[in-house]
Amino acid sequence: MQKSEVIVGQLVTYFAVIKEDGTKLNPCSTRILSEVTELPSGEEVCQIEGKRGLVSIQHLEIVPQTEN
Repeated sequence: MQKSEVIVGQLVTYFAVIKEDGTKLNPCSTRILSEVTELPSGEEVCQIEGKRGLVSIQHLEIVPQTEN
């Protein structure tokens, strides 16, 4: 996910683990609760519902909107 895609309230899938080969594990649906913050290391993070602390936006994917 890119910084420009992070919108407070956006429904996303959070992957707790991303393996070296790019395999994403342990998905859960959640919402973004904060704007992006950049850590001194350069890592871009935000707060999500159901997790304490900040998570890397690289572990998030936007849930596509479905039309009814």
